[in-house]
Amino acid sequence: MHKLDNLYEGLPIYVVSTGTSLRGFDFSRLNGRITIGINRIVEYYHPSIMHFIDVTAHKTHAKALESYNGLIIAGPGAGPIETHDHVFEIHRNLDTFELVGNHTTMSTNVTRSFADGFFGGGAGCTALHAAILLGGDPIYLLTPSDDEVFEALRALYLIGRPEDLADVTAATGPGTVVSTRVQQQAALTAEAIRGRKP
Repeated sequence: MHKLDNLYEGLPIYVVSTGTSLRGFDFSRLNGRITIGINRIVEYYHPSIMHFIDVTAHKTHAKALESYNGLIIAGPGAGPIETHDHVFEIHRNLDTFELVGNHTTMSTNVTRSFADGFFGGGAGCTALHAAILLGGDPIYLLTPSDDEVFEALRALYLIGRPEDLADVTAATGPGTVVSTRVQQQAALTAEAIRGRKP
């Protein structure tokens, strides 16, 4: 167990990306909510929790971080431990959740504690993993890009439960514009969830 495990159990968590899709977003709508911000979002908004995986991000955004006093969850070497007191560096397990290169099977690794580390490639995937480990329910991805939807589906491929099937379906449902790879990942994710023993 880790002291961050289920810290916000049963509370909604909003994962806020840094994509251009958030231009013009009224961040005051998130006041009083638990939010996890990824990388450069700190330049525009101070979330409850900042999340860094890139080891240069906290240096790139050092000026904006000077006035940030929230919790920081980061990969090894990615947190500003010299300037902030509430930094938790979490081990990162690099793994693949998709069939790329010479990989012939998808990963089945999953963790249920920060003590076991993160699985996944990018910050979108590990931020979602952090929200899950923090006990967020429900978890919202704000205006996710195609890549973020793909990463979220890859995470649900590993740890999704039957109650997540509605979100998987919604990711590619009516009114959405997503790539073929997101559609394919959604199908794989739904199949994995349906095949998982309760």
